[in-house]
Amino acid sequence: MNGTLSEQEKQEYDLWYSAFNDHEISDLTEEDFLSAKEAIYQSIVEKESLSPRLHLPRKKRKMRIAFAACLTLFILFGSVLYFSQVTKRDNDQKVAVVIEPGRNQATLSLDNGTVFDLDSLKAGKVLHENGVKVEKTKEGELIYSTAAAAPEDEKEILMNTVSTPRGGQYKVQLPDGSRVWLNAASSLTFPSRFTKESRTVELAGEAYFEVTRNEDIPFRVRTKKETIEVLGTHFNVNSYADEPASITTLVEGKVKVSLPNAVSQILRPGQQSLVRTGDDIQVNEVDPFEIVAWKDGDFMFNNEALERAMRKVERWYNVEFVYEDNIGNVPIWGSVSRYEKIEEVLKVVELTEAAHFKIEGRRVYVMR
Repeated sequence: MNGTLSEQEKQEYDLWYSAFNDHEISDLTEEDFLSAKEAIYQSIVEKESLSPRLHLPRKKRKMRIAFAACLTLFILFGSVLYFSQVTKRDNDQKVAVVIEPGRNQATLSLDNGTVFDLDSLKAGKVLHENGVKVEKTKEGELIYSTAAAAPEDEKEILMNTVSTPRGGQYKVQLPDGSRVWLNAASSLTFPSRFTKESRTVELAGEAYFEVTRNEDIPFRVRTKKETIEVLGTHFNVNSYADEPASITTLVEGKVKVSLPNAVSQILRPGQQSLVRTGDDIQVNEVDPFEIVAWKDGDFMFNNEALERAMRKVERWYNVEFVYEDNIGNVPIWGSVSRYEKIEEVLKVVELTEAAHFKIEGRRVYVMR
């Protein structure tokens, strides 16, 4: 009330107040209130007797004391009621938060600035854009195809972007028939139609590609770190901004990974390229089906660093992981469906004894 509370005293008060439960406040009886009222009154009387005397008539001093007692009582119990309601509301909000697994949801952004929410777009809905037909299927896939017979040189090429949020995924069929599975928090930018010279798309995040073979027109995927060139093949690209490396994993066929400094590597099935700094390409042998397990609805962790594995969970369930201890790069193993509740996913990780978890709202605390 005086405004003299120090930061240390505030911390002590916060710790003291947080020690109370709602039921301890709500269980106060009328007798408790009367007792508190008497204690407050006596405290004021004692302070009044120790303070310099005011030259007021006795009756006025009593009225002043009574008024101060009532005011203090009002402030005290008003504060108790307010904070108990705030605490109850916060607890109710924590209980009310249900962490659902991701689902099919994305937005389609056109060159003219129009944005479509694909989640709310009705199945069978057809959009016409400059000689191109865009259709959403019942299975939740976006299909691009030629919609008009106008000469190619009369059709303006417009750029489209499909973006998934955290907790979202989507499937797109490109104008050449190639299919792309977008993982959570990812975006794919591509032309409304491909030219006779090239088929080039830009990716941020993670996607699995099944490219339609065309030896005359190479297919290229550009990220911020590299360009992947193919003729017709199946491969996965993981190029999130919050990951230390951009990773390309080949399932079948053959791809060429190139850097801006002209360094390049040819990948064969079962190989994976890692680009960290943009100066060099590291190639490893891997099991590609573990890498693309997300496309088929699974988390698969095989000797994977805990924090990297949890970033996958973080994006899919749209939560935030907070590390209370120095966990480090503890490796974990396990497999679980991406459509399980998040608690089930975390239980699988806890079986490895790498960490323990506590969920509060949309935050997941990681502890030893």
